[in-house]
Amino acid sequence: FFSSRRRHTRFKCDWSSDVCSSDLIGSDPNTSYIYQHETSTDADGQPLLASFTTGYFALSDGDLKTFIDQVWPDMKWGYYAGSQNATVNLTFNVVDYPGETPTTFGPYALTQQTTFITPRFRGRLVSITVSSSDTGSFWRIGNIRYRFQQDGKF
Repeated sequence: FFSSRRRHTRFKCDWSSDVCSSDLIGSDPNTSYIYQHETSTDADGQPLLASFTTGYFALSDGDLKTFIDQVWPDMKWGYYAGSQNATVNLTFNVVDYPGETPTTFGPYALTQQTTFITPRFRGRLVSITVSSSDTGSFWRIGNIRYRFQQDGKF
């Protein structure tokens, strides 16, 4: 239950777990629909907007900058024995020091036919945002590899 005094609006959403099937069931107060979650790849016929961002990881030792020029995706692009038609977007967030505003490279659209991408960035710390917004698709991330070289010191 949520109530905001500034807007004088109320929103209520009920969630429960069905003990027999362990799927989440939720209701939408605007449409009065009841939804069973985790049963399809879409959101009631609309794209299910999936996204996550990793934490920052170091590309090399503290005083070295690294240049990345190629990235090879490793993904499952659909269900086993199903169509392999997922499109996944990869975005790189690059900084030299923690707390800096990141420089963004991408998004790069990946499909099963994508062998590699060439983002060409330089930095010390990188986080990766993985997202998708297509309908009827399933994907799973694997071991993303990259080609790099030392690119100077600070």
